[in-house]
Amino acid sequence: MATFSIPVENISKSGLRHLIDPEEVDEIYKLLKKPLDSNTTFDFKTIKEILYLNDPLKTVYVLKQLCANKVATAEKFSANYQDITNKIIHHLSAEIAFVTKKKTESIEKKILSLL
Repeated sequence: MATFSIPVENISKSGLRHLIDPEEVDEIYKLLKKPLDSNTTFDFKTIKEILYLNDPLKTVYVLKQLCANKVATAEKFSANYQDITNKIIHHLSAEIAFVTKKKTESIEKKILSLL
């Protein structure tokens, strides 16, 4: 596994962000419970832009949009979209597990149960 170092003065330019805090974990769970607006449209360009921001709270919106699209399109839901959905769940779960000191698997189950 490769390791990298970034000079302290360049951290803000690197795209790294601080880990979420426990309050943000609670906010993520609240957002997962909240239903999507019925007027929400599936827009892959917006999804890509949001994911590029690397903001967990905004990523929840993308996850909810992908899951809604999966329900709406059933077997037509692409493998690419499923892969993105799985990666979002995995990354959110890993970060929440690290912050809350819980097992990643239990966090994944909780996220899936809230969708």
